[in-house]
Amino acid sequence: MLLDGILPVYKELNLRSTDCVSRVRRLLPKGVKIGHAGTLDSTAEGILLLLIGRSTRLADFILSMPKTYKVTINFGVQTSTDDATGDIIATKNADYLTDELIREILPTFLGTKPQIPPSISAVHVDGKRAHNLARLGANFQILPKNVQILHIEQTKKLSDNTAEFLIECKKGTYIRSFARDLGIALGTVAHVSSLVRLTVWKFDSSQAITSKAISDITIQSLENYILPIGALCGFISTCGVEVGRELDIKNGLEIPLTDLKLLSIGQSEIKNKILVIGDNLLSLCNLALKNNIVVASPKCNIVIDD
Repeated sequence: MLLDGILPVYKELNLRSTDCVSRVRRLLPKGVKIGHAGTLDSTAEGILLLLIGRSTRLADFILSMPKTYKVTINFGVQTSTDDATGDIIATKNADYLTDELIREILPTFLGTKPQIPPSISAVHVDGKRAHNLARLGANFQILPKNVQILHIEQTKKLSDNTAEFLIECKKGTYIRSFARDLGIALGTVAHVSSLVRLTVWKFDSSQAITSKAISDITIQSLENYILPIGALCGFISTCGVEVGRELDIKNGLEIPLTDLKLLSIGQSEIKNKILVIGDNLLSLCNLALKNNIVVASPKCNIVIDD
């Protein structure tokens, strides 16, 4: 039996995402692929999805899933990293802040907005990582990128210039940048004092193995935490296919949408892609209009059970 699927890991503080990948890689049989679906800062903790085997082919798809964070923001202090690990580079009065002022400004961050990633981040600048350039003392500029924040909620009242928030956002959003920009919008400065990723879509800590436990586990025990590739069904519209047409999809042929049976409308607003599942197939398909007929065109086929 092939080793495939999604491994939710609860990454603990002061550990890099790549360290989690390395720990699991040591347990896997030689030749089994492994990757991740979005890094998590070493200064943050929470859910990290590791992709094993053929699920690595769906990395871009899984990266599009929304993430939920719990963040504590400290107002009045700016740091070089936009979190508590950096050097203090500026202070500004924040004693005038109130919960009412914060609630009034939060809606301005909702939706698709340009955001400049932190200088200490993994974004590329002229082919090099920003954090490497920053540590070398290089002068460089990071261009803003559009990100999408779906929901913001203040979950704890302001106390000692510190407040807690729940944020749901999409790929590419930096919570450290959000904290920095929120401070500026409120007329002060700010940084993240703690950050926890609570969910990646429906995946949460109840399904996860801790990064610490990975070091003391066998491959047989690890398999109990690996979720099947089929766990992805339902994120976008999901359709079933009859045996007769399943072979067509396996062979890369387009088939009319009317030949598929809708199983779930999906929880994502992505409209131009669907998942098609058969007796032993999961296919990520693009939708297109051809000759006035909507067709499903397979882009990534995974045979679930050889």
